[in-house]
Formats: sequence, structure tokens, C-alpha cells
Amino acid sequence: MTWVSRSHPRDTAALGRLMYRSVRDGATAYSKPERAAWMPARRTGRAWARRLAGQQIWVARRVAGPVGFLSLRCDGYVDLAFVAPEAIGQGVFSALMRALLEAAGDRPLKTHASLHAQAAFAAHGFRVVHHETKLVRGQRLRRAEMIRP
Repeated sequence: MTWVSRSHPRDTAALGRLMYRSVRDGATAYSKPERAAWMPARRTGRAWARRLAGQQIWVARRVAGPVGFLSLRCDGYVDLAFVAPEAIGQGVFSALMRALLEAAGDRPLKTHASLHAQAAFAAHGFRVVHHETKLVRGQRLRRAEMIRP
């Protein structure tokens, strides 16, 4: 069983681990060097805690712990969207997105979606504004700027 709730500061370390596993071990169109550039290490410490504290965060949970999370900044930017590799294709992203959209109401939303995440965002009304490439630690990472008007 999976349920969605708001995050708590005690989730910080678990969300850093989940994000790392999602990028480094999940199904992806990115090469190993690209994934290593995107996520060279787990997110930890005060900087990570501050980043999370400045956003609304929804966490998909199972008895064993978090299996996904989404974050929304106050300016309508969906900053973080990650699902554990073992939970892909099980409705986790959709459950998280429903909670986020309910909270966001009618305001427009924006994100930069990875190659893997674009279809999931599109299924919830986001559309591609343009595709772009971002240089990160010597690797060119492809992504799309997407909006939900």
C-alpha cells in the first residue's frame, strides 16, 4: 500500500537517498557518465535541508519508507520529482502529482523535466515549451522546459 503525505524535516536524509537511487539506478535514457555528472553524490547536510525547507513537498510512502517525492516552490516551479526505481510504473508519480495539483489550484506551473520524466508530466497536463541541453560537470544533459498553464 502506498499513501501520500506532506514531508517532515526527518525525511531529509531518506529523500536524499531516494533521489540518488532514482538518478543513478533508475531506468533512464542517460548514460552512466551523464548520471554521475547529474548526481555525483547523495544530497545531504544543511544545504540540502535548506533547499527542501523552502518548498512544499509531498512524499509517497510505503511501510518500508519513502518511494517517491515531488516538490513545489512558491513561484509555481516543480523543482524535484523522483520515484524509487522499484516503484516506477506503479502509480506513485500520479498519486504525488494529484496531491501537488490539488494544492496548486489554478496557478500555472513550470518544470524542467528529464528525458524519462517528460511523459509523466505530459500525462498531467504539462506541455513542452522547448527542449534544451544543460552542461553539468562536463556532460550535456538533455531536458525539456515544460509548463502547465
